[in-house]
Amino acid sequence: SKLLVLSIGLLYIAISIFLKKDEVGNQNLPLWITVPVGLFGISLTLSWALSGVPILRGLFGQFGRGNGLFYYYLAILVFIFSITTFRKANSFKTHQILTILSWFLAMYATLQKIGIDVAKLDTKGISPVVLTFGNSNFAGGMLSVLFAYHLIYLVINKKYSVKNLALLASLSISATF
Repeated sequence: SKLLVLSIGLLYIAISIFLKKDEVGNQNLPLWITVPVGLFGISLTLSWALSGVPILRGLFGQFGRGNGLFYYYLAILVFIFSITTFRKANSFKTHQILTILSWFLAMYATLQKIGIDVAKLDTKGISPVVLTFGNSNFAGGMLSVLFAYHLIYLVINKKYSVKNLALLASLSISATF
C-alpha cells in the first residue's frame, strides 16, 4: 500500500508539473546532488543484482512490505521532484502543512498508546503504536523525521514559541512510544 500511495502521489505531482509548467519553478538538479543520487540508485540496483534475490521480491520487497527497488526508486523520484519544483514562495505553506501533519501524527500516536485507535490494528510485541504505517519502527521513524524538520526550522528561523516547543516535545515523546 505504501508503494501504491507513493506511486499515485508521484503521478499526481508529475501531471501537475506538466500542466502548470509556467507556474511551477522548474530547476535543474545540481551536480553535487545528481552524482550521489545516481550512485545510490546504481548501488541499489547492483546490490539487488548481486544478492540473487528473485526479481519480483527484489522489485516489490519481501512479503509486499514495499522495501523493494520500486519503493526506493519512487522515494528518490519524490526527492528529485521536491528539489526541482521547490519555490521559496511556497515554503511557508509547506511548513504549515507539515506542522498540521506533525500535530496529527503526534496526537494519534498518543491516542494509540493509551488504547484509542480508529484503525484498531491487532499488534503484538513491544509497541502497539503503528499509526497505520504498518509497523512501529516506521511510525517512530516518521515522527523522528518530523521532529528533526521542526527542530531545524526552529533553530534556523529563531521562532521560539510555546506552540513550537510544545510540538517538539509532543513529537519527541510520541516517537519514543
